[in-house]
Amino acid sequence: MYRPYHIITICILNIHSAVDFSACFIGKLSKYSTYAKHIDKCCLKREESLPVTETIISGVQPSGKLHLGNYFGCIYPCLKAQENRKKINFMIANLHSITSAKNLLEIAQNSDVLSISKQALAISLACGLNPSEGTRFFYQSQIANILKLNWIIACLVSANKIQGLLRLRNAKFISLGLVCYPVLMSSDILSIRATKVIANKDQTPHVELARFIAKKLNSFLGKEFFPLTEIDTSESSSIMSLSKPTEKMSKCETDEHSRIDLLDPPEVVFSKIRDSVTDSVRGLSIEPEKRPGVTNLIRIYSKCSGIAQDTAIRDFSDAGFIEFKRSVAEVVIEFLRPIQQRYNEIIKDSQYLDKVANDGVEHINSISDEVIKVFDWLF
Repeated sequence: MYRPYHIITICILNIHSAVDFSACFIGKLSKYSTYAKHIDKCCLKREESLPVTETIISGVQPSGKLHLGNYFGCIYPCLKAQENRKKINFMIANLHSITSAKNLLEIAQNSDVLSISKQALAISLACGLNPSEGTRFFYQSQIANILKLNWIIACLVSANKIQGLLRLRNAKFISLGLVCYPVLMSSDILSIRATKVIANKDQTPHVELARFIAKKLNSFLGKEFFPLTEIDTSESSSIMSLSKPTEKMSKCETDEHSRIDLLDPPEVVFSKIRDSVTDSVRGLSIEPEKRPGVTNLIRIYSKCSGIAQDTAIRDFSDAGFIEFKRSVAEVVIEFLRPIQQRYNEIIKDSQYLDKVANDGVEHINSISDEVIKVFDWLF
């Protein structure tokens, strides 16, 4: 049974609750009003175009081991840009390497995200990318603004728009992370207002999506804030699988003999090249559709030796595949030797690797902080 002071107490609590609710509601209205004013202010500047400086982004996934395909598809083009005094923001895309429960389990069993990221960083440095020449390295997982922008983009773009970009590879289980992969890639690009992506041509659809999203965001903001990013494939080359030469060399392939890892020892390189798919036709020729295996080996030989493909064909016109494969293996081993030597030195210097990554993260955060400020009314 309620006593009088119980009723008084309940009434007082109800009054306090009502006051709290009113204050909260008024605060929400005030905050909404701030949002509205901000959007109106943006709309008044619809025709305004902000200055855009050249900003280049590229990167690799640390999942699995980096291979020749990664080198000639991504790292080599970045080296050429670096030679031309271009400043590159090189991302170790460790979030992109986690797209399924299997990826998470492998990382948990074998190491951790930062450990595999550090290995990828060390290999990239060993290949010649150099912070002292303007290349900035950063771990994707340490840039919070990428994830903030990722959510904004996810709320503005329809699922149908990205459906055609998915590479499902007949997967039985399709994680939401895999489905959202293209949106996260757009966030990588737009979080630093990148004007150019250095990548292989198979990444063109992803860059086109980033351009589409940039237009959406610019329309939403009412001003030309995000640039329409271009893709640079001029120095990029596709290296195909050794066992399935109609497909690109890939870390996802379960057959380890399908690829040449940058850290493969000489005997492993010999074994993989020896077992690579060719055909029964005598002689060498560049015919990607009719002779994909032979064409791929000629391309690998040319890229690793610096000898033109036509010259290689003439030099081995009378040779059989056993001799040619031996020569391919030899030039690949010599090509990889200095990379492996530098890697073995760099990977031991944990402090240096941490400094390179921390400097890069600080640089990227300073850029992305300015970008995310345009959405400060959301956060």
